[in-house]
Amino acid sequence: MEHGLQAEDNLELICHRIFGCDFVLRSPSLEEESGSKELADILILVDDTIVIFQSKSLVMDIDTLDNIKFERIRRKYNKAKKQINTTLNAQTRGVIAKAQTPLGIEFEIPWNKIKRKIGIITLNIRDNLYDNPDFRFQFPTLVENYKGICVHTFILTDLWQMSKMLTTPADFFHYVQAREKAFLKPNIIVGNELDFLAVFKKTTHNSKRPYQIHYSEFLLRQALGKASTASLKKRLRTEKISYFMAR
Repeated sequence: MEHGLQAEDNLELICHRIFGCDFVLRSPSLEEESGSKELADILILVDDTIVIFQSKSLVMDIDTLDNIKFERIRRKYNKAKKQINTTLNAQTRGVIAKAQTPLGIEFEIPWNKIKRKIGIITLNIRDNLYDNPDFRFQFPTLVENYKGICVHTFILTDLWQMSKMLTTPADFFHYVQAREKAFLKPNIIVGNELDFLAVFKKTTHNSKRPYQIHYSEFLLRQALGKASTASLKKRLRTEKISYFMAR
C-alpha cells in the first residue's frame, strides 16, 4: 500500500534526525533455510542497544471514531507487536540477520553484543483535528511490557514533532525511560504526547537529577483542565478514550 510505504519513508527520515543515518537500518533481512524475509521495518543499533521500529498506517476518517474503527487500529497494533517478536526470537535463536546502512555498508547484526531492546510502534493516521490538542487522537496504550521488553506506541505525527526536540540517541533513550517510569505506574496521566514532551523538556532542563520527574500532580492538573470542556467530554465518551487513567 502506497500510504504504508510513505509512512515508512517518513519514519526513516525521523530516525535520521534523531539517531543519525549511520545507525538506521531499513528493512533488515532474516536469513533462514526457508528463505529471506524482512526482520523489521527499521532497526536502530547504538552500542549494546537495539530499537525495533514497526510502522503501521491506516486510511480512515478518524473525525468520527467509533468502536469498529478503533478495533481496526487495535488490530494493527497487535500485528506490530507480533512483528517485533520476530526480532526478539531471531536473537534468541541466533539466526543470521543482515542489514545495510543508508551509505551501503552491509553487515550481520551482532546478536551477542545486544543487551537492551526497545520496541517502538508508530501509527500513521490522518487526523484533521490534530492541530487542536484538546481533540487530537492519542492511542491509549502508550507503553506496554511485552515479551520481556517495553514497547512504546507513538502517533507518527507526534514523533515527527518530537524529532525537533530529541536530536540525539541519548535524548531519545532518556525520553523513553521517562515514559516508562510515568506510564507503567498506576498514576493518573495525560494522554497527550506533546504535553508530556513539554513536561519532560521543562523538568530535565539544567537539572542535576534530570529524570526524577514528578508527573502526577502536573499532569492531573492539566487533565482536569482539559476535561472541563463539554465538547471534549463528548468526544472522549464517543472514542471511549480518556485523557487521564487511574488505577
